[in-house]
Amino acid sequence: MKLSSRSGMTLLEAMVALAIFSTTLLAFGASLRATRNNTDLVTAIDRLNRQGMRAMRLVRENLERTGFENGFPDIYDGDGIAVDWAQFDHDDALTAEGDVATSCDIVFRHPDDADGDGWPDTLNGEPDWEANPRAITLVPDTDGTNRLVVTDDNGISRTIARSLDTITFETSSDTAFEIPLDCVRVTFNFLAPMRSGPPAVAQFSMVVRLKNGGFEQ
Repeated sequence: MKLSSRSGMTLLEAMVALAIFSTTLLAFGASLRATRNNTDLVTAIDRLNRQGMRAMRLVRENLERTGFENGFPDIYDGDGIAVDWAQFDHDDALTAEGDVATSCDIVFRHPDDADGDGWPDTLNGEPDWEANPRAITLVPDTDGTNRLVVTDDNGISRTIARSLDTITFETSSDTAFEIPLDCVRVTFNFLAPMRSGPPAVAQFSMVVRLKNGGFEQ
């Protein structure tokens, strides 16, 4: 029997092997990118969910203590609050589409607690409201989204949520009495830009019952 002295690969065989290797490598790279993108998306949505739960809790705590009285609460578009309340002035909050956010700021008052006993003060059987109002406002953030800021009656502000696209405050008057007279509906839309693909989004909504009455014009 005569043994073949041929060894190695022909040019054609080498090109076929290289094509197979390249295809496998590209598929592996695409799978790796998809896995990374999915991981980033899951992480972003988890972060938005945590932001949403915190925002709802803190906004509810603030609004549950207020009530409809003397024109409060007062709701503003992103560029309108400074007309009535210069102390709450801020740059316009913009949506992902570049529009000025609407119905995104709310000004309200809490019952006073002058004696510091932890119980709301009353006057003639009604809440004795604080002299200075409070506000929840949507302001621009450095990453191109918006952050939610609460300002107390002493003018001290703190950020309670980030990565917001919009927040909307609505009363029964705004919704043709779709919600109860003594309530405010709050809708949060969160948005987190991704390294590739569309942004991660999350929406939360709640109806908060205020201390008293119905909507006052």
